Parts: sequence; structure tokens; C-alpha cells
Amino acid sequence: MTEDVGTSDCVLVVNPESGNGEHVETIRELAAEYGFAVAVSEEAGDPVSLARRAADDGATRIGPAAATAR
Repeated sequence: MTEDVGTSDCVLVVNPESGNGEHVETIRELAAEYGFAVAVSEEAGDPVSLARRAADDGATRIGPAAATAR
């Protein structure tokens, strides 16, 4: 489980196993552009733990990030 949450109140939770896995870097770039933090899951159950940790750390907006065409 990796996190770049820092002090952002907006956190995207990413599953690198979804799609072809090449979307993580794009999501990181876009998140940085908009001031969002990124938390990347590594195994089953991580997304819930990452979301809880982000909320405990003060994030007010937490959501999944998915690969899309840009």
C-alpha cells in the first residue's frame, strides 16, 4: 500500500491492477495538476484501509480513480 496523501483534503484511491495498469502514472500527473493526493492499493482490502486513513488524516473528499482516455 503506497500513499502520497500528505495534507491534501482530496484523495484518489487507485487500483493499479485495474485495466492494463498503465494508468497510475497518468492519474498521479493529473492529481498533482489539480492538487489531489494519491493512494495506491497493493492488495485486496487496501482501498478501504487507504480511504479510512485518508479520512483520519483530515481528507474530506475521497474517491476511486479509474483509467479513462484523456
